[in-house]
Amino acid sequence: MGRILADSNVILKYLEGNRDIGRLFAEHEVYYNDIIFSEVLYSAIRHVTGKRPYDIKKNPETIAEARDIILAVRRFFKRHLTYVIITQEIVERATGYSVSFHLLPNDALILATAEEYEIEYIATYDTDMLRLRNVPVQIVKPDDLL
Repeated sequence: MGRILADSNVILKYLEGNRDIGRLFAEHEVYYNDIIFSEVLYSAIRHVTGKRPYDIKKNPETIAEARDIILAVRRFFKRHLTYVIITQEIVERATGYSVSFHLLPNDALILATAEEYEIEYIATYDTDMLRLRNVPVQIVKPDDLL
């Protein structure tokens, strides 16, 4: 059993019906942070409503259309993942990762979170993350952990 920070794309694949990934949540200790939760929830809202980001932002009633998926996603996170806080130290470390590894802020925050909490793996399908070498956390595709 390993400690894994599951990137949003992994969680979304599972929620979209890839049940093989379910073993990841059953066989490992899986973590998430605010960034991951926000990315998953935002994608789920877009999927359910079929609306573009601008349309969602300009029409708050769109969120009401997504009520059931919002609650379902929250239940899934509470049932299967452990929450870890993004601290000021993580923000500082992530800033350095953005510069040194040429990462977008969300990816840098995910990497810094995993390092701070001594999480062994980041499971992701993100090629920007998978290309990283010589980082303190192993970055792998979920299949490598199943």
